[in-house]
Amino acid sequence: MTTPTPELLTVNDIRKLSGLGRNLSHDLARLMPHLKVGRAGLGERLLVRRDDFDRLLLRASQERRDLLELVRDFTPDDLQAWMNAGQGVN
Repeated sequence: MTTPTPELLTVNDIRKLSGLGRNLSHDLARLMPHLKVGRAGLGERLLVRRDDFDRLLLRASQERRDLLELVRDFTPDDLQAWMNAGQGVN
């Protein structure tokens, strides 16, 4: 029996699900809407909604965008607008 995927993903969850490296996973988590859990410097964790991560991967694959390019070129607001544009949301 398989374990269900959580609704909120940590950076390590993103790495395991996608095969991305630690730095890229962390940078993507910082760009997407996220929650910070814990105290800064003492194991602070970023949590990203699974739906947001899946939507990011889908949109990037549809447009054949490199994830490193997204991290380099987008601000959090730009990324959110780009992801929403793929759904027809203003």
